[in-house]
Amino acid sequence: MISTVTRPFCADCDRLRLTANGHLYTCLFARQGHDLLTPLRTGESEAQLRRRIEQRVWHKDAGYAATPGPVDRPITMHGMGG
Repeated sequence: MISTVTRPFCADCDRLRLTANGHLYTCLFARQGHDLLTPLRTGESEAQLRRRIEQRVWHKDAGYAATPGPVDRPITMHGMGG
């Protein structure tokens, strides 16, 4: 039996996932994404959207390393590209 995560690599992770419905996930194990579609549809500029994404990346959660174990989230891994 091989565990899904044998050794957390959160400290070095730079992966982002953008779902088809416009939610940005900064971690495969995130409990929720960050809505980018609404700001885009309401006319947010490219620079504002870039700052929004940068803030999410710079302040991303510690991920699986901080809270190992099962994750209860509204989206499945295959739905977010995991």
